[in-house]
This record gives sequence, structure tokens and C-alpha cells, in this order.
Amino acid sequence: MTAGTTAPRNPLGIVGLCVALVGLLSLAALSVLYALEFPWLRGLRAWQVIACGALSPLGLLLSAVGVFRIPKGPATGGVVLGMLGTLYLAGAGTLLVANEMELFTPPAELEKRREARSIAAVEKAAEIIRQHVLSSGAAPDEETGSRLIAGFVDGWGRSIHYLPDREKGVKEFLIICAGPDGEFGNSDDITNKTLDTQRQREADEQIENFLDGASFGPP
Repeated sequence: MTAGTTAPRNPLGIVGLCVALVGLLSLAALSVLYALEFPWLRGLRAWQVIACGALSPLGLLLSAVGVFRIPKGPATGGVVLGMLGTLYLAGAGTLLVANEMELFTPPAELEKRREARSIAAVEKAAEIIRQHVLSSGAAPDEETGSRLIAGFVDGWGRSIHYLPDREKGVKEFLIICAGPDGEFGNSDDITNKTLDTQRQREADEQIENFLDGASFGPP
């Protein structure tokens, strides 16, 4: 280099290195938070978690282009860090997607999870209808009620249904999940009524057990 000349620069390589470094650090932080079971992170979908680590492949791409310019040092470092982050993201992302799709879940456990999600969906939908009943004094008609709970699906990915139960009162209604077999109107249906009955039965059993074990005086 002669006097009066400036050293060649590789801004793209430097940017690629910085992006790849930030991406790798982000992946490390995400891994720690996920291992510590932070609720907000556990609640994200697999693609959302993967998107949070997308800086690594971006840094790899920028560095790969910058490596053809001089000086190559920053770009080469970016390629190495970007490659590490991208490989880690690919492996961790595959596991996240497999877990979300429940590919490795035993069948019995899978059915329990689906049933639990179905119960949660029925309860949330029933709460929406209850709010409507409180505000209007009556359960909505079938069309309105179906519109209010549109988008709710059970653990098997099927829509849950709404029906007003006018025979039992203007405020009565049914939220129905078809259950494992996907057929409405049989014993494996999950409804807000069956859930209410089950909760009442469990409460009665707890009270009965408490009274059986309680002592109300000297023996």
C-alpha cells in the first residue's frame, strides 16, 4: 500500500459477520429461554421461533457474497458463524416442527392432548356465549352463535358446533365437539353440559370425601 491510498474495505463482509454473530447469540438466548420454559416463548408456534433465529442464514448469505471481496477476514468469520447458526437452526427447527406436529408423541398421550385441547376449546367458546347471554338475556340463535365461535376447533382439527337449547330455557345452549370419532350425537361427544356435569360431580365427591373425613365432635 503506497502513501495516500486507503486500505480496501469490505463493508458487506463486516455486515455479514455482525448479522451472523447476532443471529448465533440470538439462537443461544432462545435455547436458554426455551429450556427454562418461559411461557411467552413456549406459547409461540414453531415457525415463529424459527423466524426469531433467521439472522443466522441471513448473515451466512451476506458473508458468502462478501467473501469474494478484499479483505476476506470479516466475511470468512461471518461464513463460519453463519454456518454454525444455520446448522443449529435447522436441527432445532426440525425438532420444534416435529414436536408441534406431535410426530414422536405416543398414541395414548396424543389422544390425551387432543382431548385436553378439545375441552379447552369448548370451555372458551362456552364463555363467549355466556357473555352474550349476560348482555342480551338470551342465548343467540344458531347462526349468530356459530358466528361468535367461528374459528374454534377441537384437538383433532375439526370445527366445534353451537346449538341453542330452547327446550330447556332461553338462556340454555350447547357447544359440541364431535370427539375422537368425528361423529356428532354419540357418547364420545364433548359438550359444555357434560363438562359442567363432570365438574359438579367432582365437586360433590370432594365435599363428600371432606365430610366423611371430618370430625364434628368427640368420638
